[in-house]
Amino acid sequence: METFKILITALLGTAGFSIIFHIKFGHILPAALGGGLTCAAYLFFDGLGCALFLSNFLASLVAVLYSGILARLLKTPSTIFVALCIIPLVPGSGLFYSMRHLIVWDRELFFTHGPNAMQIALGIAAGIVLESAVVHLFGLVGKNSKEKT
Repeated sequence: METFKILITALLGTAGFSIIFHIKFGHILPAALGGGLTCAAYLFFDGLGCALFLSNFLASLVAVLYSGILARLLKTPSTIFVALCIIPLVPGSGLFYSMRHLIVWDRELFFTHGPNAMQIALGIAAGIVLESAVVHLFGLVGKNSKEKT
């Protein structure tokens, strides 16, 4: 039941951010489903016992792949969907509390919250960068093979 609540919250949160970002009405549902899929991927990898970085890395790969497919189907830039699909992964409270404890110079609590927030942020960024690099590499390979024929 708890997992169901988390997934519904991810769907609604992503839909809410879709409205805030003023995306087309027809794209709100696919974006919300992407947020739910990303959250489900994170919960799956976390349930397998993957480390925090790895769970977020793999979930962000799922988000970017889904966004790329959706962008091609809807003829829309994929960055719109990537930004929305990773919303459920963003460590909002972790970053907030890390910065708060840093500002008030509470080292113990900063070093409690900070590393987790950094692992999550780095996992998300690494997933996006890896997928973009692979797509770019295959895009270049595809162009070069077409030019030779």
